[in-house]
Amino acid sequence: MLAKHNCFFTRIRIILLMLCTGIPGWSQTLFPDTLYIDFRGDSLIRLEIVAIPEIRDLRNEDPSFISMTTRRQLLLIPVDREIHTKDTLAKLIRTNIPEETDRGMQYYLDLNRFEIITKENKLSSSLMLVADIGVFVHDGDTERQIGNLFYDKPYIPRMRKETYAESCERLLNDWHTDFKLDLMTLQLVGTGNGPELTPNFIGDLSVKSLFLNARAGAFAGLTWYGFQGELFFSRPETKGYDRYTAGIVRYVHHQEYESFALGRKAGHYTLRWNSNWLIDADANVLMGFCKWKDMELSDPQLYQLLDLEISSVQSLAWAPLNRNSMTFRVGVMENFSYVIEKKPLFEVGLYGELGVKF
Repeated sequence: MLAKHNCFFTRIRIILLMLCTGIPGWSQTLFPDTLYIDFRGDSLIRLEIVAIPEIRDLRNEDPSFISMTTRRQLLLIPVDREIHTKDTLAKLIRTNIPEETDRGMQYYLDLNRFEIITKENKLSSSLMLVADIGVFVHDGDTERQIGNLFYDKPYIPRMRKETYAESCERLLNDWHTDFKLDLMTLQLVGTGNGPELTPNFIGDLSVKSLFLNARAGAFAGLTWYGFQGELFFSRPETKGYDRYTAGIVRYVHHQEYESFALGRKAGHYTLRWNSNWLIDADANVLMGFCKWKDMELSDPQLYQLLDLEISSVQSLAWAPLNRNSMTFRVGVMENFSYVIEKKPLFEVGLYGELGVKF
C-alpha cells in the first residue's frame, strides 16, 4: 500500500514539474485537439470554359490540413488545435468545377502552400489565407507551367462572437469565389477576349513565394540623428497596395542622452506608383535603453534608463516589383521620445535608406 501511495505522489510531482517548467510540446501531446470544418465551395459561378482535371497537394501536411491555432486547456495549459476540412483539400477545391471541357482550357494545379494564419497587428488581429498554387497546361504529352497563383487574402470576423473555425469556413468560401473568378479571367485573357489579367496570377516563373529584405537607414534633424536597420520577409505583390511588418533596431542620439531601441512589429503601408516606384509610410513603436551623457547633471533614476520611441516615416521608395534588387527610399521622419519624469521630445528630420531584396 505504501508503495502505491509513493508511486501516486511521484506522478503528481512529475506533472507539477512539467507545468511549472513548461516543457515544450508536452501539453500538446497530452491534449491533442483537431476540429473539422465545412468547405462547401462557391456554387453561384458556373465554370463551363475552364476545367481542372487534377490538383496535386505537395504540402508537407495532412491533405485536409487548413490551419493551426492555440487555446487554453483547463484555463492554464496551451494546446495546439488543428483545423481540417472534412475531405481532402484538393478534392474540395474542385467543387463545382468540371474535370474536363471541350470549350476552353484545362489547368492542372499544384498546391505548394495553402493555410490560414493569424496576422497580429499592434491593436488588432485578423486571419489571412496564404496560398501558392502552380498552374500547368498540357501540350500533347508534355506538361508546361504557365505561372503561379499567389493569394494573401485577409479576413476580419464579421460578428463579435464568431469562432475561429467559423472564420476559417467563411474565409475559405470567400477565397473559392475569387479563385473561380481568377480561373475564368485567366481563360478569357488567354483567348484574347477578356479584361486585364488577374493580379493574383504571375506568369514569371522566376518570382519567388518569399523575399528576404534587409535595410539600413539614417536620419537627422537639427538636434538629433540616428541609424536603424530592418529585417523582414515579404510576399509577391499582387495588388497596388500592401502592408507588412518588420523587426527593427535603432540608435538615436539626442541632446541629453543616447538611445538603443528595439521594435518587434514596425508596420509598413505601401501604395505602388508603377513597377519600380512606390510610396511607403511606416509606424513604429520601440522600447529603448538610455545612456545619459552627463550622469551628474541629469541624475537619472533606475526607471529612467528606459525610453519610449514612437515614430513614422513617409517616403518615396525605389523597389522593383517582385524582383531581386537593391532598394532605396528617401523621406521625412517624425519621432516622439519619452522618458519618465522628463520632458517629452518631438523631433523632425530627413530620412534615407538603402536595402537589398532577394
